[in-house]
Amino acid sequence: MVLEIGSSSCATCIKMKKLIEKMKAKESTLPIYIVDVYDDMSIFSFFNLKMIPTQIVLNKEGKELYRSMGERTEAEFLEFVSHAQGKK
Repeated sequence: MVLEIGSSSCATCIKMKKLIEKMKAKESTLPIYIVDVYDDMSIFSFFNLKMIPTQIVLNKEGKELYRSMGERTEAEFLEFVSHAQGKK
């Protein structure tokens, strides 16, 4: 799965949320989940976040495989999803 960790008050995070919603409208089965840090601030320490937005690919056991920070294009985000689905 891919976690998009951001906040509702961060301009780049809002852009990423809109991009993900657009992607999921095309393909609802994409394993992408949006996590807002304001829902639980312990997310910062749990995932050792340096900045938001941060994208994290987790395997089925919850182990982190890949991480990226900042804004991504749709193509870059789909690459992350392919890692999460084991296609890379």
